[in-house]
Amino acid sequence: MESAQVADFVAVLSALGRCGKMVHLAFAPDKVFLGSISDDDAIVAFADLEPRVMFSEFRSESRAGNIVNLEAPTDMLLGCLKHGAQASSTVMKLSKRHGSPSLSCVVSRDDGITLTHDVPVLVVRRTEAEAMERPDIPEMSVLMQIHGDDPFKAVVDRMKTLAKHVHVEIDPRGAMAVSAQNEIVAVKSFFRDLTPLELRDASGDVRPSEAAAAKVDAKLLSKVLMACSGHKRTALVVGSSPASVFFVHMRLSRGAGGVTVLIPVVQEATDEALMPGLAATPEAQAAGAPSSASASSASSSSSSAATGAPAGGPSKELLDSRAPKRAREVG
Repeated sequence: MESAQVADFVAVLSALGRCGKMVHLAFAPDKVFLGSISDDDAIVAFADLEPRVMFSEFRSESRAGNIVNLEAPTDMLLGCLKHGAQASSTVMKLSKRHGSPSLSCVVSRDDGITLTHDVPVLVVRRTEAEAMERPDIPEMSVLMQIHGDDPFKAVVDRMKTLAKHVHVEIDPRGAMAVSAQNEIVAVKSFFRDLTPLELRDASGDVRPSEAAAAKVDAKLLSKVLMACSGHKRTALVVGSSPASVFFVHMRLSRGAGGVTVLIPVVQEATDEALMPGLAATPEAQAAGAPSSASASSASSSSSSAATGAPAGGPSKELLDSRAPKRAREVG
């Protein structure tokens, strides 16, 4: 692996490491899969990588169809690979140390010094690994590419101090709104000039996108956006499947693959009792005045507002915020 490839691999592991302490690594001749292993089943995080792009040379051999499944502590693997970010080359190989399997990282530096780090791993049987394979992604109603994640993350970070949940509305014409509310105030931020992405059915045909809204745990969303922030990538994609999950995807540069995180949607039956009656409280009436909350757009423009009305489905102000624009294909 060259330094740029190591940097991409470190970005993937860093994102998965924020979601779980262990990582499942599945190597096959034509693909590489990494999945976060966590005691918390609230979020599902995994990465699909293209080995011909991620690695300068790649070979996977085993008696089980040349597929190798491993489990490793994410922080130890990260600590080894970070030494290769500025090195001339890094080699990862499965070996044995004192009779136990380990993933050896051999880092060759420009000054001629070679560093070898051994990470203890567990070799997983093929039958046991099936339970950790890539999960099925529910059919999305809409996918939207965000141009720079920092404003989105900043808005969610502020809103998580106000409420337990945030409400995300996505309009397929290129707009998104994020809102939160408590007994005192309701805040809503708008993101415009986003890029809608094409959706395809099982046969590969383009299917229409629909406006969607999802209510998610604010701290979970903030955690996921933190995991996907600050890394080299081409895009951050968000989407919604209203019945089940909110979708966040970090796309790596050079077509190397990406990291996908699925966040469960909060069902209406578990909403706070505050939600239906918010507008009737005196505090909510006072919340109609402008608040100090503000947000900058993920691209060229954004606005923020405070209102006493609870967030429901996609709002008229969001749906009217953008004219239709040409979609780009996911991939």
